[in-house]
Amino acid sequence: MVHPLQKNTDSRLVRRRASVFVKNGNKILGVKLRDPASGVTNIYLPGGKIEDGESFAQAAMRECLEETGYAIVVPEHRGFWKSYDFFWNNTLHHCETWFTWGELIQLAPQPVRDAPYNLGTEWIDELQALSTFGFQPELQQAISELLNMRKRS
Repeated sequence: MVHPLQKNTDSRLVRRRASVFVKNGNKILGVKLRDPASGVTNIYLPGGKIEDGESFAQAAMRECLEETGYAIVVPEHRGFWKSYDFFWNNTLHHCETWFTWGELIQLAPQPVRDAPYNLGTEWIDELQALSTFGFQPELQQAISELLNMRKRS
C-alpha cells in the first residue's frame, strides 16, 4: 500500500483518505469541523487518513468512531475514489479519498475525544445534504453519487 501521506510531484501533500456516508432514516451523519487557521466551520462526512496496514473499510470505520462516537460496519469493496484539492489549516492538500457507505451498529454514540477543531456530530436531513456539503464541489458530487448508490442497493 502506498503511504497515506506523501509529496506530489508539484510539492502538494497527497493525502489518501476514507470517508463514510451513514444514513439513519432520512438523516445523514456529519461532523462539524472548524479550520484551525481560518476559523471557518463546515460539516463533513466522517473520515480521515488511511493508516499503514488499514483497508479502506477499516479506516472508514475507525474514523467514524473517532470523530462521531458511532460504531459502523462498512462493506469492504463498495465505494469509489475521488481526487481533489482541499485547503485546510493554511495548507493545500491533494486528497485521494475512498468514499463508501456504512451502516450503524449502535444507535447511541460513545464519547468522542478528538481534536479541538471537532465541534461535534450533526445529523443532516437528506433533502439538505447537497446544500450542506456545497462548500466543496467534489464532496457535494460524492454525496450525490452516494445517495444514488444507496437507492440502488
